[in-house]
Amino acid sequence: MGKKRLRERQLRWYVESESDPTIHHWSFLIINEPREIDRITQRIKKYLAPTDSEQIGSERQIPNSRGLHYKLVTIDSHNPKKPETINLSNIYNGERTEDRNLYQHKKPDGLANYIDNLFDIPPKKKHPSYTQGELFS
Repeated sequence: MGKKRLRERQLRWYVESESDPTIHHWSFLIINEPREIDRITQRIKKYLAPTDSEQIGSERQIPNSRGLHYKLVTIDSHNPKKPETINLSNIYNGERTEDRNLYQHKKPDGLANYIDNLFDIPPKKKHPSYTQGELFS
């Protein structure tokens, strides 16, 4: 996927399930205007309920995007529905893409760096990201 395409509104996601069939670790990368990002985040929590362990990761403006931002949201869902039966159009009607790179990386800044690289954002001196094991604790 080209970098230009990433500067459009969309919802990127990935889910990992545990052996317990009711525990699913969801990661969402929401690309939109800040107000709409908040609305989408609320719909995620509502639609995947019951949830816990919500974490907000990187949240930044996307360069050269005419005001779009991105926000990384990870959430543990205890919803008994299988992930493949979840209709994400109930959360977001726009473009939705499964992104298998939205997983817990071995390096503490791995996921945050992956996202910044998607948008050609130079790394900060100290990246506001998850520590090892914190992403899906």
